[in-house]
Amino acid sequence: MGYSPDEPMRLAPMRSFNDFLAEASRFSLPNFKDIRRANARIIANLLYYQTNYFLSFLLIFTLSFFSKPREVSLGMITFAVILSLSWYFSTNANFQKFRRDHPIVTILMVSAIVFFVARLAGCIFAFGFAFLLPVLLIFLHAMTRMRNTKNKLTNKLEELGLSQPTPMGAILEYFGEDRRFAGFLNLD
Repeated sequence: MGYSPDEPMRLAPMRSFNDFLAEASRFSLPNFKDIRRANARIIANLLYYQTNYFLSFLLIFTLSFFSKPREVSLGMITFAVILSLSWYFSTNANFQKFRRDHPIVTILMVSAIVFFVARLAGCIFAFGFAFLLPVLLIFLHAMTRMRNTKNKLTNKLEELGLSQPTPMGAILEYFGEDRRFAGFLNLD
């Protein structure tokens, strides 16, 4: 059962601060000897706290952006250009033919791109930090937050297909995780 763009998508409710962060007793490291259970905990928490995670990502990214706006902006633009050029050059048959017919020009073009990227490496790192810091914090929270009864019930409804698709469910599905199986394991 894959996500279809025709299906209406709902945004999960925002969880309270107390539920999300304040209960220190509800945090523990998962049992890394049982990767399946640890993975299920992460998926379940990503689904349950998804709105909190999206807002946390925006807040942390925005704070990082405002600490170095020029560098993060240039890094974001450079990263987008690199991805676009990489995709274009790898899928364009005309460029493949040009590359075979004109190897010297291709080497000069690649050298210019490498020089351009090296000059903006600091900006790329600033963008990478601004983007990956919130991702890391979200992953750490999802990994260490123990599930509560409401979390388990919400995930059970999700796995039975009784709830509408959510943005995090679509993201997890894109990366190959089936959100319907996150709640099958009875976790802590």
